[in-house]
Amino acid sequence: MPLPDAFNPEHFRWKLKRYVEQESLFHAQQPLLLAISGGLDSVVLSHMLRELRYEVVLAHCNFGLRGMESDEDEAFVKNWAEQLGCEIHTVRFDTEHYRKAHRLSVQAAARALRYEWLEELRQHRSTPDPSRRFRLLTAHHEDDNIETMLLHFFRGTGISGLRGMLPGTQKVARPLLFAQRIELEAYARVSGLKWREDQSNTSDKYDRNFLRLRLLPILSERFPSIRNNLASNLHRFREIEKISDNTMQPILRKLIRTEASGMMRIPVEGLRTMGFPESVLWETLKELGFTAAQVSEALRLLDLPSGRWVASDTHRIVRHRNWLLIHTLNLASTPVFVLEAETGMIQFPQGSLEWVCNGYAGEDIPRDPDTVWLDLDDIRFPLLLRKWSKGDYFYPLGLGKKKKIARFLIDEKTSLPEKDDIWVLESDQRIVWVLGKRIDGRFQVSSNTRQVLQLKFQRQA
Repeated sequence: MPLPDAFNPEHFRWKLKRYVEQESLFHAQQPLLLAISGGLDSVVLSHMLRELRYEVVLAHCNFGLRGMESDEDEAFVKNWAEQLGCEIHTVRFDTEHYRKAHRLSVQAAARALRYEWLEELRQHRSTPDPSRRFRLLTAHHEDDNIETMLLHFFRGTGISGLRGMLPGTQKVARPLLFAQRIELEAYARVSGLKWREDQSNTSDKYDRNFLRLRLLPILSERFPSIRNNLASNLHRFREIEKISDNTMQPILRKLIRTEASGMMRIPVEGLRTMGFPESVLWETLKELGFTAAQVSEALRLLDLPSGRWVASDTHRIVRHRNWLLIHTLNLASTPVFVLEAETGMIQFPQGSLEWVCNGYAGEDIPRDPDTVWLDLDDIRFPLLLRKWSKGDYFYPLGLGKKKKIARFLIDEKTSLPEKDDIWVLESDQRIVWVLGKRIDGRFQVSSNTRQVLQLKFQRQA
């Protein structure tokens, strides 16, 4: 690497411009929203973009995590924006409060706050004219990407993790991924730039800092070309990912059936016999919050009985007979709906329920499990429509004795995801109908019935 006094900043800017064009990150007239911390990377990128005559607006987050230093960072970037002749937006967050409220690490909380605000700002500043829509930029460089790849590797990942960050996505562009940090330092010194140093970067308590400060220096002593080799790996893994996607996507479309409810079904034997079931599960589950270790656990479901499951924060994959079922967890509290009048219709999460009271003169009773008639004399309004819960029981029609709903659903071979969507209708603390399954025999229509409550359950499409 050339020494700072031999470094050619003009050539380095040309490399940036060429990289932007090669990766189609943004066009020459597109306004740019650059996230700036005040550190070396974002200061250098902002300077280079202005030297190349791009229209740049700066955006700085003050997370309030380092007291006076955080405020000094904010003052620095405001002064730097004035020197560049750039407009700047700043925001202050109570990161610690957000972290506790959402049960996140400090880094995860700061990242969530940062990107949510940046996207809101980008949309606010953009116009309907496509040529005036801001492109969000960050100053991640090649060393950052190597660290990202290693973090993914040690935590468990697939090809998409090994290829690291992409130069551009729909949400963000990273025009410095071609550059090493040592090049940025050389550019800054030759150009007389100043920047802020975050003292937390000198602590190895964070995983990324541990890699940068301890692991990589040791590996570099043994393997002097390690950084160049890892950077080359990033490019190869990026190409391999494209090949993998071209191969995997048709397989996933053929193997996985997605129902109208959003639940996915994977045939156990089809997955088992294809030769690479763990890769298929990884590609399916990685965007649903499952870790690499959980994907391995999910693979073991192939050899376990029905009812076993593995869950992420948002989804669950469960073995049900000859299938693996993947469904969204219901994280919200379930409402209770009250049927007060003797005629009406309501909408609830599983669809709609329509009911009416009519006289009865011996007509044939519908056999559709979603349409039931009950003896009105035994019904007490108001009725409650709610999800079933542990401990609920009823007297299933045809059985003649009490049975817990949990046991009834097992006997009906109801899958775990389907169980989560079962609702019951309750009258005077007695369950009269398990919707879509069976009524309570105590409320069946008989030869003595004179009035009936007719109910029709329309499932959500």
